[in-house]
Amino acid sequence: KIPAAKLYGFVGGRLDHQILLLGDLLRLSQDHAFSFEIFDKQELRMEIIPPGDFARSFSGAFSLFTLYEQKVLFKGDCRYPLNKEYPQLIRPFSTNGLSNFCASRIELKTEKSICVYYV
Repeated sequence: KIPAAKLYGFVGGRLDHQILLLGDLLRLSQDHAFSFEIFDKQELRMEIIPPGDFARSFSGAFSLFTLYEQKVLFKGDCRYPLNKEYPQLIRPFSTNGLSNFCASRIELKTEKSICVYYV
C-alpha cells in the first residue's frame, strides 16, 4: 500500500500559498511514492497521487493537473474521456485535464505524480 497523508486547512486561503504548496506536494509524491488527500473542512478537495495506477469511485466534477509532462491513460465513466486505448500527453498546468465530470468511477495510469482536483 502507498503511504498516504490526510491534510486539512491547506485550501481556501491565499492562492499563492496553495499553488506553491501543491508544487511541493507533487514533487514529494513523485520522489517518494507518497499520496496526499487534501480536505476543505471535512470534504475531500484534492488528491495528489504518485506514478502508477489510481482508481476512485465518485460522482461529480473534477480536473487533472501535473507539474510534469507525461502520458496519462484515462478510463472511466466521464463526460470527456481522454482516448481510452492510448495514453494522452498532459503538459504541466495545461487545459487538457481541465473540467470534466465523472458519473461513477475514474481510472488513471500515470508516468509521474498528478493532482485530481474535485470541484
